[in-house]
Amino acid sequence: RHTMSRAASRDHSRDQSLASTASTAVADGALLAGPLLKRSEWLHVWNARFVVLTTEVLAWLRTAAVLDGGEKEQRAVLLHSSLRLDASDGETLQITVPGGAPLMFRASSAAELRSWHRVLGSLLSALQAEAAEVAAVLRERSSLLAPRPCTELAHMGSRNMRASR
Repeated sequence: RHTMSRAASRDHSRDQSLASTASTAVADGALLAGPLLKRSEWLHVWNARFVVLTTEVLAWLRTAAVLDGGEKEQRAVLLHSSLRLDASDGETLQITVPGGAPLMFRASSAAELRSWHRVLGSLLSALQAEAAEVAAVLRERSSLLAPRPCTELAHMGSRNMRASR
């Protein structure tokens, strides 16, 4: 019974520390931050990760490293318009990276998963809309980006000018 209370105390302290770290990340400009489970690519096991979403990247690092203040090897995916997002099963957030393995995350609750899905989905939708606008402008004004024909202008010291005399 005494052991259970120690474990509960450790879990509570851990949760407070992660919440504090998440608050700091959001204060520093992150859109969302907090602990999620990430499925490993090779073994397909779920590992605890601290995940940070900014307008540019989705980054994650080992939760233990965040708590210990130890080495923080960070992994990340750059957000761009060709990423695809799916949370159709209600338990897993799947991000499909073109040419790569899908990234899969789970949250501690359905509400938290919906929050991550909503924010990340709106960010990716904005990136896709922006990419469509850029493509339309490039189609309309392709002549601005087309290479100019190269014409050689002869000058007085040119062999071309000497040969024509």
